[in-house]
Amino acid sequence: MNTERLVREIMIPLTDYPHIPYWFSVREAIAMLKAAAADPTKKVLPYLVLVFDEKYQLLGYLGIQEMLRGIEPRFLKTKEIPHFLGPETMDMTLGTLWKDLFTRQCKEEAKKPVREVMAPIRATSNATDPIVKAAFIMLHTDTWILPVMEEKKVAGIVRLVDIFKELTAQVLEV
Repeated sequence: MNTERLVREIMIPLTDYPHIPYWFSVREAIAMLKAAAADPTKKVLPYLVLVFDEKYQLLGYLGIQEMLRGIEPRFLKTKEIPHFLGPETMDMTLGTLWKDLFTRQCKEEAKKPVREVMAPIRATSNATDPIVKAAFIMLHTDTWILPVMEEKKVAGIVRLVDIFKELTAQVLEV
């Protein structure tokens, strides 16, 4: 494995990844991700949806975690108790009422725009960067996707899992 491979060689083109405008609802983002995951012609199973503005500038992304946070009912959101005691405990004895409230509230919360729950883009990589540079950027910004720029536009994304596969191949070579 050559560590001098370029990011462009392992990136997923933007056209192959689901993306939406920031005013779409969380529900629409979930539907788009599910549709993309069910598409047998897709080469890559997407775990997130990219979010753009009206000028097609990348603003952020919604991964599974952001989507779940986006539909979490307000009554479940807890305040952290200081000194590592964890979240406040909740009365779990509400049974059926709790389940019914949960379903209704999730559907209501899913109407909010994705801009309210998306994760921001922390860094980018150039298509001509070596993959080791992209790995460094991702490790030091604690992110698992990196938009790939070409001529000041987003050309695609590179995922930490793909960089891991490339770099660990060299470690495993005999």
